[in-house]
Amino acid sequence: MLEFLRNGVQTWYFKGLLLLLVASFAIWGVGDFTSGGSTGAAVATVGNKDISGPSLVNAFNRQMRQLRGAITPEQARELGVLDQVLSALIDESLYDAEADNMGVTVSDAAVVGRIHQERAFRGELTKTFDRTVFERVLSQNGLGEQEYVNGIRRDAAREQMMGGFNAAAAPKSMVERLYKWRHESRIAEVLNIPVNISLSVGAPDEVALAAIHKSREAEFTAPEYRKATVLLLRAEDLTDEVIVSDEDLKTAYEQRTDEFSVSERRTVLQMVLADAETAKKALSLLAEGQSFEDVAKSVAEQDKDSIELGAVTKDDLPGDLADAVFKLNNGETSGPLKGPFGTHVFRVTDVLTGTVKSFDEVRDILKQTIAADRAIDALYKLSNELDDSLGGGASLAEAAQALNIKLLRFDAIDSQGRAPGATQATSVAGLPAGPGFLQTLFETLQGEDSALIESGENAFFVLRVDAITPSAVLPLDAVREKVVAAWRADERKKRAFDIAEGVLGAVAEGKTLTTLALPYGFPVTTTKAFKRNGANAGSDISAGLVSDMFNLQTGEAAMGETGTGYAVAILKEIKAPQNVKAEVDATKSAVLRGLSSDIIVQFNKALRDRHLVEVNQLVVNRLFNAYP
Repeated sequence: MLEFLRNGVQTWYFKGLLLLLVASFAIWGVGDFTSGGSTGAAVATVGNKDISGPSLVNAFNRQMRQLRGAITPEQARELGVLDQVLSALIDESLYDAEADNMGVTVSDAAVVGRIHQERAFRGELTKTFDRTVFERVLSQNGLGEQEYVNGIRRDAAREQMMGGFNAAAAPKSMVERLYKWRHESRIAEVLNIPVNISLSVGAPDEVALAAIHKSREAEFTAPEYRKATVLLLRAEDLTDEVIVSDEDLKTAYEQRTDEFSVSERRTVLQMVLADAETAKKALSLLAEGQSFEDVAKSVAEQDKDSIELGAVTKDDLPGDLADAVFKLNNGETSGPLKGPFGTHVFRVTDVLTGTVKSFDEVRDILKQTIAADRAIDALYKLSNELDDSLGGGASLAEAAQALNIKLLRFDAIDSQGRAPGATQATSVAGLPAGPGFLQTLFETLQGEDSALIESGENAFFVLRVDAITPSAVLPLDAVREKVVAAWRADERKKRAFDIAEGVLGAVAEGKTLTTLALPYGFPVTTTKAFKRNGANAGSDISAGLVSDMFNLQTGEAAMGETGTGYAVAILKEIKAPQNVKAEVDATKSAVLRGLSSDIIVQFNKALRDRHLVEVNQLVVNRLFNAYP
């Protein structure tokens, strides 16, 4: 319940008040602590308790916010996120039901204590619980206060109940075996045999070419292409038609003066002191010539970071303090000033004069923005007119002519936006922006018009599929050069394979890699000690060979494919782990976590046997089929 609230919850109020201790909060009343009943149709029932539809929707929404737009809700459901969320809610309900059976209770004071201890709810200045921060954080995360409080109470009850399910100790033999498996390492001698891309391998005969062409048809298959007529509306194409008068520009300038103004600012240092007497002491030390930073440290116990407010405007400070600070000139120090959190002493270290850009300076900017805004309005009006025209039975050509819209024609486009023979994606110029165009193009039947669809920002399109050229294997003569190149690449790779296989056989007969490498001029390298995960293996040995080295005895060899050809590796040394305490402790912790997890899995299974669990999939489907 707390974990997802802990990141990014910080606000700036008065940086200089970071060390100020304000009056302690009284015991905070978090409201009604009684459990509220759920509303809405039940998506699942655990024992005699329902899990409501809104509870599942809210939990799913929170999970989607944590994913930060990485996937869409539909994709999340396809990946099983919804099922995981529902399963978690069922597990929570099972724990709650068992806690009720065991008579586990959590006092109001314990709940309040947990909430007060949560760092996410602390004020930046006071470092103590701040109800305003609490309410804002809950709001940002889509939680109601009572919902959160009930969740904290349930979490505490579950922790009490589950506290005894941790494994007491990790078996020594299990820890030792896992530690050895994880941390033992290997050293190998490696001979890399790259494919010689310049090796002359001659020319293939027709039989060989035909075999390559047939066995690798996918490489020589042309994609499906579609011929289309497209009617594209874009706001940027309408901008030149928009008329912006001088009167429009002047009115906009008057309305948007704030945008072209930079308020006067002052770079300010401040101390926050307990009372006026302490402030006078600080001012006396400043008058003696001590630096503001030294006085703040000795009298106010503030460090350099906490006294620097930076460049602030008048609006950044409370009213009375702002008036006093903005009367100071550069280098001047204020007297003691009573503020909402104590007595302040300010010093201005720089005055940054405010500026306002003239009408002539921003004239072009105003014209561009007004024209762009009006073009967007015109675009939506035109799109409605186009929709009405097409809905009334007009063809794309007729609608385009009536509304003075240019038609675009594309002879052949594949599903990646490429023209025949092109290798770069979206190589066809002038296609509507965004993936929606290609998706619509390949979902629309031949001879049919699509609906009017938005394309990126401030654009619409409608298309007609004029013809479809199905995907087909290209004849050998049409791709002869590609097939010949494929045959030659295979032959060169076979030569490298044959060399590697010969080296491997010779190693088995007792020859060394160094001797075997001499005729080819290939270097032999020795790896650093590497572990099963490939750490420190370097680039000379592939992941497959790393795995092979852990299945061999010293002196044995293996070969494998690499990114550039093949490699033969001989296992030179098996290094036992060094029993590093931190690594041993980490392994022990991993074993304990695994054992504890197994215990909890068994406990969950027992709970499902004890408390009847029913999922109403019909309600779940109905809720999420309408999910936006």
